[in-house]
Amino acid sequence: MSISENLKKITAALAVIGSVTGGAALIDDRYALAKDVEANKAEIRSVATEIRVQTLSDKIFELKIKGDENLNNVEKAMLHRYQNELDYLKK
Repeated sequence: MSISENLKKITAALAVIGSVTGGAALIDDRYALAKDVEANKAEIRSVATEIRVQTLSDKIFELKIKGDENLNNVEKAMLHRYQNELDYLKK
């Protein structure tokens, strides 16, 4: 074999090795991103729950400040529903 043929084979082998290595690194980065997304989802759920708890607490406060004797049946039902949901979220 001539030097030019060996050089072509070496160049082709390096190109294949580079492609495989680059592809593996790309796949690895994609999975690392998926892990980050899962961690972010958990954090987003936690923050959303905190916001919902605060919103429910505010609604309960608004209804309770009126006084039980001044609440109509719909408002009493809303107060009960909000309190049940708040209790569930705080578990």
